[in-house]
Amino acid sequence: MKCFVHPDREVAATCVQCNKGLCHACASVYRPCLCSDCAKERNHANTTGEVKSILIKQIIFFVVSFVALKLLFSSQDPSLKMLLGLSLPISGIPWGWSLLSRLIPITLFGNSNLVMFYYFLKLFAAYFIGLFVMVWNVGKMAYLYYKGKKFNQYIDGVKEQLEGSQGKDS
Repeated sequence: MKCFVHPDREVAATCVQCNKGLCHACASVYRPCLCSDCAKERNHANTTGEVKSILIKQIIFFVVSFVALKLLFSSQDPSLKMLLGLSLPISGIPWGWSLLSRLIPITLFGNSNLVMFYYFLKLFAAYFIGLFVMVWNVGKMAYLYYKGKKFNQYIDGVKEQLEGSQGKDS
């Protein structure tokens, strides 16, 4: 069997995703053993999946906080600008709460005043920490998008190199 990229070379391995035959040079580029097309596809799927996950969570948090504020202030007929302005920082609370729960895994039971004070304090801290985590997540989305684009450019370069070495002996 011959290599998918280099028809003059014998197959040393196969792509784990599509089972295309790859010579030693092509098989040693990516781990696990992937052809360039499958590597690009996996990179796109991983990057897109992470970005979508963060974005969907943020949109859900924002919509929930917007609706909650709308219901809370329904008797006062608030302006849309005010609701949007308040919803954005409030939508960071779940991010902050999650981070605090991972950093300080404490659950209180018992004295109701102490428990209420603890969770109020945690909510207050989650609000401020959530603002930073929300900004961090926006930066993470931008970084993942940039990293995915750069990796795709790298894959294209490797693919061109491998296809360019087609006429050369192995």
